[in-house]
Amino acid sequence: MEMMAHVMVEQAKLQDDLWVTHKIENDEFEDNLMHYVSHDPQVAQSMQKYMMQMQFMQGGMQGGGAMGGQGGMGR
Repeated sequence: MEMMAHVMVEQAKLQDDLWVTHKIENDEFEDNLMHYVSHDPQVAQSMQKYMMQMQFMQGGMQGGGAMGGQGGMGR
């Protein structure tokens, strides 16, 4: 539960920083990111690498190795 609260606080900090630095709301940023992920192969490849790194990190925190028992990247 404490870890979830920490993640939520960090996400709020990132959203605030995004607004202060670039004057863009997080939702708008995510919408644009999804557009580029679906239309630009280079961006899609970078996002795939990032997601794989995140899965690896989550698996390491849970003690489950690279996949962490989380399955694939699909939702």
